[in-house]
Amino acid sequence: MEIKPADRELATSALVLIKENHITPMDSILAATAISEKLDFVVSTDRHFRRVEGLKWKHFVESHLEQASTVRHLENGYCIKQ
Repeated sequence: MEIKPADRELATSALVLIKENHITPMDSILAATAISEKLDFVVSTDRHFRRVEGLKWKHFVESHLEQASTVRHLENGYCIKQ
C-alpha cells in the first residue's frame, strides 16, 4: 500500500465528482485518487461508486464470492469459506 498526498489537482477532481455524482467528500477523494492512479478497480460496499464515470467498481461481498470455493448463504448475509 502506498499513501498519496492530496494536491490541488486531486482536490479539484474530487470537488467535481461531488457535484456530478452526489457522493461524500471522503468517497470523492477515494474515487479521484483511483481514477488518477489508473487503478484496476475499487472494492467497496458503496454502490454509488457505479455512477462515477472512469471508475471501475466491484462490490466487496460479490468480489469475495467470485474467489470463494464454498459459499453458504445465511439469513443475515454471506458466510464465505475459501
